[in-house]
Amino acid sequence: MSLNSFYYQDTFVFDEDLIDSILVDQAPAPPANIPADFGIDAVLDEILNSMYGGSPVRAVELTRWLLNSGLPLTEPACLVFAQCLSRLLPMVPKPIVSDSAVESQSVFARVFALAKRLEASNVLIRAATLYYRLQEGRGEYAKARAIIRVARDQAEKNEALSDIAQLTNNFGYEYLLEGNYSAARPHFVESIELFQTLEDENEIANVTANLLSCDFALRPPDQWEPLLPTLLQVHSILFADRDWRLRKTMRLFAMRAEAQGRMRVAIAWARRAVTAARQVKSQLHQDDELYLNSLRLRLAREMKWKR
Repeated sequence: MSLNSFYYQDTFVFDEDLIDSILVDQAPAPPANIPADFGIDAVLDEILNSMYGGSPVRAVELTRWLLNSGLPLTEPACLVFAQCLSRLLPMVPKPIVSDSAVESQSVFARVFALAKRLEASNVLIRAATLYYRLQEGRGEYAKARAIIRVARDQAEKNEALSDIAQLTNNFGYEYLLEGNYSAARPHFVESIELFQTLEDENEIANVTANLLSCDFALRPPDQWEPLLPTLLQVHSILFADRDWRLRKTMRLFAMRAEAQGRMRVAIAWARRAVTAARQVKSQLHQDDELYLNSLRLRLAREMKWKR
């Protein structure tokens, strides 16, 4: 089964003012229309109603207010917070939040800390995922890995093999984003072995694409050809499922064509990678667009010299 079903692909329009209000951890005034005798359950209901009713700013105000209220918050409250925040931070690499100047002490951090304090095993992995994606988007890859490690430890306690496999992949992906391909490889290898135990073909293909990305980066182009059969197999699996992560194999095909001097073929593959990346709300398409534009520029220069 593809992880596409777990990714948020709603029509929610991201609001930059909203993210500023979420991430700067200030002591808020009580939101409007909150009676003095408003109980925790009523506030949680209002948070959900606001988020899913098209008033995310109010949902965030209520969340921050409740976190600062000193009221005894329990696992259900933490679950509500995580559920609402998940609508604001796409669960894919390089989310919209990417400002390195943003204060690290945020609502995301508070919810993660609450889940740890409560030892809320059913919420901790979700809260950790939200928080590490935030750090990832800010380029804080070491911090992201530290948070993933906490989540993986919890997954091991839960004996949740699927979560362990996914978090192992995600741990390696932080190294990949950092450009440390040698450090990333063993985590991808381990993740593939775990997904093989689960017989999850799509996730095996996705993690193998990550492993291939490392191998392409670590080997000179004249040593890429032995990787081609695996690349073709992975591409066919992801293509059959219309999985947006197909952008990874498309990018590798583009790199191969570029190394062979087939610039128009490389551009065609890179363009497809951009289209695939745009299926989810993330900044991944920007990376692919930069690569596509570099190919176009190279082709233009080569055409100029051939005149």
